[in-house]
Amino acid sequence: MGKTKRKGLDVEDTATAKALHEEWFKQYPKQKNPSDMNTEEKYHFAIRVGWVKYKMMQTARKGNVARTGYKYPWTKIGYWNEIWGLTN
Repeated sequence: MGKTKRKGLDVEDTATAKALHEEWFKQYPKQKNPSDMNTEEKYHFAIRVGWVKYKMMQTARKGNVARTGYKYPWTKIGYWNEIWGLTN
């Protein structure tokens, strides 16, 4: 079976995923990739927001690549640090 093409997020889902990333990075500024479930905090966050919203976060993070023009820069903490006026 071949790879399926990943689809981007629509406007509403993009806003939801962005808000969730902001919430995550405010709460856990030292942890990267909130949609990679490899810590207890990420697990509890995923359970709280639910699978559909968590999947939106994953789609945005996986879609933030050169071939898409990095259309989801807010999936990285550096984006938020700049917005919040913080330095890395």
